[in-house]
Amino acid sequence: LKSTVAMIDANIGFLYLTQGHYNKALERLNLARSCFEDLKVPRNVAVVDLDLADLYLLLNLPHEAVRLSERAQVTCARVGMSLERARAVASQAFGHIQLGQHDIASDLLAEARQAFRREGNQVWVATLDLHRAALLAQDSASDADLSEALTLSEGARQIYRRRGMVAKHAYSQLVE
Repeated sequence: LKSTVAMIDANIGFLYLTQGHYNKALERLNLARSCFEDLKVPRNVAVVDLDLADLYLLLNLPHEAVRLSERAQVTCARVGMSLERARAVASQAFGHIQLGQHDIASDLLAEARQAFRREGNQVWVATLDLHRAALLAQDSASDADLSEALTLSEGARQIYRRRGMVAKHAYSQLVE
C-alpha cells in the first residue's frame, strides 16, 4: 500500500503543479519521492524528479532543475526509460537556458530533439524546435540563423495548430 500512496501523492503533486499551487506540489512530490526511494523503485523516483525539475524551472531555480534532471537522466538510461530520458535531457536544456548557458542548452536541445524524434513524439519535437528558434533569434544577428529560427518556429506552429494546442500555437507566433 505504501507504493500506492506514493503514486497518489505523486499524481496529486503533479496536479498541484499544473494548477500553480507550487508549495503544495513540492510537498506532495517530495513525499512521493521519499517513499519511492525507501521502497527502492528507481523508475518512479526518476519520474518524480522530472516533475520536481519542472517545478523548479517554474520557480526560476535552474540549478536545482538541472541537478534533478541529470539524476533522472542517469536512472532513466540505466532502467531503459527512453522517453523519460529524453524529457530529462530537455529539462536540462531548459535549465541551462535560464542560466544563460545557451551553447550547452543548444546541444542538449538537439540531443533531446533526436530522442523524441525516434520516439515519434511530434509535440516534443516542436517544443524543442521552438526553444531552439528562440535561442537563435535571441543570440544571433545573422540572416542564416534568423531564417532557421523562422523555419523552426513556423514548423512548431503548424504542429500546434493541427493538435489544437492554442497556447503553444500563440507562443510560436510570438517567436515568429
